[in-house]
Amino acid sequence: MKKRLISIAMAAVMAVGSIPAAGALLDGFNNTRTYSDQFTDVPSTAWYYNSVKSAYELGITAGTSASKFSPDQNLTTDQLTVFLARIHAAYHHNEIVEVQNPSSWTDKYYYYVEQYIDSSYRDSIFGGRDNEQRWHFAYWISKALPDSAYTAINNVPDGQILDLTENKIYTEDGSFDEISDRIYMLYRAGILTGNTAYGHFNPKGYVTRAEVTAIITRMIDPDQRKTFQLKAKPISGPASFLGEYFTSANDASRPWLGCSLEITDVTNKEVTFKFDHIKSGRVILFTAEKAKFTSANTAVANGTACYSEVPSTMEKIKYVLTFTDHNINVKTYGSDPYRYSYNVNFTSTGAMK
Repeated sequence: MKKRLISIAMAAVMAVGSIPAAGALLDGFNNTRTYSDQFTDVPSTAWYYNSVKSAYELGITAGTSASKFSPDQNLTTDQLTVFLARIHAAYHHNEIVEVQNPSSWTDKYYYYVEQYIDSSYRDSIFGGRDNEQRWHFAYWISKALPDSAYTAINNVPDGQILDLTENKIYTEDGSFDEISDRIYMLYRAGILTGNTAYGHFNPKGYVTRAEVTAIITRMIDPDQRKTFQLKAKPISGPASFLGEYFTSANDASRPWLGCSLEITDVTNKEVTFKFDHIKSGRVILFTAEKAKFTSANTAVANGTACYSEVPSTMEKIKYVLTFTDHNINVKTYGSDPYRYSYNVNFTSTGAMK
């Protein structure tokens, strides 16, 4: 699978094996060391304290230094590769061996993944220090264990995860269905739960080291997995547009260029959204989280916009979101010298009633 994200809109996993009795770790996993609160940035009151402690004692993760764990730091591809190899090796009772003339301490982990999980792994990733997007992390970490280790405990029908749709993430080899299936498998197994009551996954967002420890401990200890019932998507009014939308710039050779809209919550007073644009390889970031309804189907917000790599280009922007049958229109009003002005229509499969 060659990774090429074509998504512009993802708080808060393989061989023979089975789920052991409740309260027991999966085969191959045991505590190998003791956590003594050495990470000063992991307070005992933090939601992720027990997850960090467990992942550390199991020998799956370590800190970014002797005294820091960096829980809010985004996971990198190198770190994903280390976790993927360590979990797979422990479950299958394999050894991660050193490689000859390594160029990096991570080489042995990449070699292990290519030897035991996927021979084309390195072709599917960007640089080792790149931040991991949630869909890519979930897809690969799911391969650390056999599918038989993911017993379904939640009913999550296909299509229920609103922002995991074909026009949001896919790869050059058209493997979206495989990606989607593995993410749904993790939801059904209670390893992923989504970050809203509707189960939004935020596939193109990054995953933090704290979040990863929670996922790892749920993978290894079935007793930590979560049961939940996702709310159904509303079928009427602006709330029916919950989810992610994308429209390309009509460039057949570069379909990933265009505008994205993510709507994560709608109340009778406001809509929570995110709007972005990628143009000529540059991301224009728009900041506005909530738009206030000025009428039944129109919401207005004030925010800013700038090139992601040039914060000095930031300027004030006004947004107007208009909801009509099968359509969301986002119109922005900018000013010189950058003229961040857009009039973009996003099509929905639902209808306002």
